[in-house]
Amino acid sequence: AMKVTAADGVQVYELSAGKRLPHWLSDRKRRTLSKDADISRRVDLIQDLEFPAGCGKMKQSNDGEFILATGLHPPQVRCYELKETSMKFSRVLEAEIVQFQILSEDYSKLAFMCDNRTVCIHAKFGAYHKFRIPSPGRDFCYNPETCDLLLCGATAEVFRFNLHEGRFQTSLRAEGG
Repeated sequence: AMKVTAADGVQVYELSAGKRLPHWLSDRKRRTLSKDADISRRVDLIQDLEFPAGCGKMKQSNDGEFILATGLHPPQVRCYELKETSMKFSRVLEAEIVQFQILSEDYSKLAFMCDNRTVCIHAKFGAYHKFRIPSPGRDFCYNPETCDLLLCGATAEVFRFNLHEGRFQTSLRAEGG
């Protein structure tokens, strides 16, 4: 277990006290060692998981291999690989990120809704495409069956942007109070 000391009512955790698995071990050997109680209770810290001003949003990829986090001032996104417990890449965007979606199983396709009314599409290599939405956005989701981004904001309209065709479809009208 992790060593804890208390001085003046403040608990201090010794992070290096647990056993660490070497990176060069095979997956088979890792699974065998994972049954060891000391190893199964260890804590692995992700290196460089910090932002200068603050973190806005965090999501895990569908395959469970990556964590994506957005930061403030400057607006940026960082991708962390869980297997290596380190940062994979960092990208700076032009405007603050309101919301983002992971469009693929891993980090290779991403969409960012920004506060300057743009949606930026990123691929594995970086920025791919961006388009402007008619009104300021608050949230959006991705429908993989139709390849549509459904974008909502300050108005009662839900804008549909088809990623396959690269254009807006007929918008939907939201009702309710």
